Amino acid sequence: EALKTELDSSNEKIKEYLKEEGFTSQQISDMTEGDKIKTVKDEILQRYQNKKAAIIAEMAAKINKTTSATEGKVENNQGNITKLKAIQLDLKSRKDDLSNLVKFSNIVSSYLQVKNNKTGEVQRNTASLMGEINDMNEADKKATQDKVKRAGIKEVKPGQGETQTNLELGTINDEFLEYTTQKKKNK
Repeated sequence: EALKTELDSSNEKIKEYLKEEGFTSQQISDMTEGDKIKTVKDEILQRYQNKKAAIIAEMAAKINKTTSATEGKVENNQGNITKLKAIQLDLKSRKDDLSNLVKFSNIVSSYLQVKNNKTGEVQRNTASLMGEINDMNEADKKATQDKVKRAGIKEVKPGQGETQTNLELGTINDEFLEYTTQKKKNK
């Protein structure tokens, strides 16, 4: 209702809305010539109503996926058990996703150079990378160690100085994400 009132207030509001939606000045002037502006206004309002209805339906579906069908009463029926299992799986996958994000962050941060403002010494955080490698299972550990070796990364312990590998997107994609390799396999 607020949008309808705003669009009814002036044709300039309709033109502003069209500009925000990414139309060019020429397209806007063509669309708002003469009687066309009423049609455009009606289409904007209809699109808004459709978006609103879709958002409400999507939210209702999400709520229904995670709430009891019996108004909050926990009953041992298949519908509630299925919903609880879905919530459990979602929560487990979030934990795994967060864990993987932290691991990835630690690996990528090992490429970053950090300068000590007091001494001027530049070092890299390879300790987090080596820590992640040590926490991996044997197969992943071996594969990652090979990637680290190919990327030219060496563990830097306090007082040892730095290594000379620069952060490059290609190296990360090729050596750790295997992005280029995967693209070639998919072709």
